[in-house]
Amino acid sequence: MAGKRQKRPNTLAFRRAGRYRPLAVVGGEERPVPPCPENVGAKAKEAWEQLWRSPLSRSYAESDLPALHRWLWWYNQWLRTAEQITQTGPVRRGARGDLVLRSTVCYLKTCEAALQAHEEAFGMTPLSRMRLGISYSEGRSAVERLRATAEPTPMPEPDPRRLLYKDRGGA
Repeated sequence: MAGKRQKRPNTLAFRRAGRYRPLAVVGGEERPVPPCPENVGAKAKEAWEQLWRSPLSRSYAESDLPALHRWLWWYNQWLRTAEQITQTGPVRRGARGDLVLRSTVCYLKTCEAALQAHEEAFGMTPLSRMRLGISYSEGRSAVERLRATAEPTPMPEPDPRRLLYKDRGGA
C-alpha cells in the first residue's frame, strides 16, 4: 500500500524516526598485547602494538583475533607493495613501447579495499566507531567541560598597562 511503512519505526536504524542507540563508552582495564603473528615486517609489528595500546583494544574480544590477524596481514601486504611501487614506479614500458600500469598497483588497490573493510568492521575510523556505537569519552562530556567555569589565568606581574598608567600621572 502506498505510503505505508514496511517496518515499524523502532526497527529502523538511524532512518526517519528510527531507533536511537546511544554511544557505549568503552571501559575496562588495559589488556596485554597478544603476540604478533609471524612473517610480518617491523612497521606492521609496530602497528599491531599501537593498536593494542589504544583504547580501542578494550572493545575487541578473543574471537576477533583471527580477523585482526587478517587485518595485519593485509596491512603488511599493503606496506610491502607500496614500498615496491615507490622503488620501481607505478608504470612501466609495455611491449609496444607505451606506458602501462604495473600489476602491483592493481594489487595495492586490492589491499586497500581489504584494509578498508577490516578497518570499518573493527572501528578503526571515526565514522565506523560512530556506526558501531563506540566512544572513548571518559569522565566528563564535552558539554560538561564547556559549562564548567574557567579558571582565570594569572596576570603577569607587574601589569605593563599599570606601569604606563602610573607614568602618565595616574594613581
